[in-house]
Amino acid sequence: MSFPKIGLVATVNSWGEGALRDLLTAFREARALGWQGTLHPVGETADFLAGLGDFPPSDLLHPFPAARDGGLVRMVAGLVTEDPARRIDQVVSLLEPDDPLGFFPEVEALKRQCVVQRRPYLPNVETAAHWWRLESGAGEPAGWAGERTIALVAHDSLKGAMLDFAARHRDLLARFKGRVATGTTGTLLNGQVPDRLSSAEMAVLGPLIAPFRDRAGWVSTLLSGPKGGDVEIADRILDGACDVVVFFEDPFISREHEADIQLLERVVRLPGVHCLCFHDPATSDLWAGWMGAATT
Repeated sequence: MSFPKIGLVATVNSWGEGALRDLLTAFREARALGWQGTLHPVGETADFLAGLGDFPPSDLLHPFPAARDGGLVRMVAGLVTEDPARRIDQVVSLLEPDDPLGFFPEVEALKRQCVVQRRPYLPNVETAAHWWRLESGAGEPAGWAGERTIALVAHDSLKGAMLDFAARHRDLLARFKGRVATGTTGTLLNGQVPDRLSSAEMAVLGPLIAPFRDRAGWVSTLLSGPKGGDVEIADRILDGACDVVVFFEDPFISREHEADIQLLERVVRLPGVHCLCFHDPATSDLWAGWMGAATT
């Protein structure tokens, strides 16, 4: 059974109250299943939780200082430290899309270091609750994937990782009602060779395409990310036509369509949106392994 230490930051207002109440419900449900997670909120979030009247027991709560006192910096440091006493295993961010705090460099670093350090970054209540159910061993109901559409996105340096992911988790991905992918990623997953690939790229990706040669039309291909593919996925999320996003992000490159990427990530935090989002290969692989093995 898992004992994760969960960094938590949230908007402190009426919207945040609803999100935090829902998160605490998911937290208690996972704890009831034997999962042993503890919450490590930044100071303002901890103070707000205390005012709700159903604060978790003190032994499950370990607040960081307030953001103005360096609490978010400490949380980011918990992602990169080698000290197990300070380590943060995953982060839940319940920041309202219009919250100015979401644009602070500490918050951007929080998400980026989750990707770099291969730790789960859970951007909404839906993703956190789902992750904790899987982490506790409870799984999801049979047919869960068959009611949902998944989007697959990968930056150029990680397209090989996406092909490997899709090959190893083919049975799980096949259960989804629909599969969509941005430009080149979708073309590769349909077993085709994009014209834009260089000979060096083909030397790497060519062997990985082989398992997909029989999958023409397996995914619906959208525009490439720089040409609007991320925006198309965001639009589908708003329509309720995309339920899971697996996005292999490369945090070490300058991204020409950074605004589109942030738009997509912001959409999953909008009120009323219920879309899961995973941001790195390690987290996505763990998720897919749990989902593939689930029988409930």
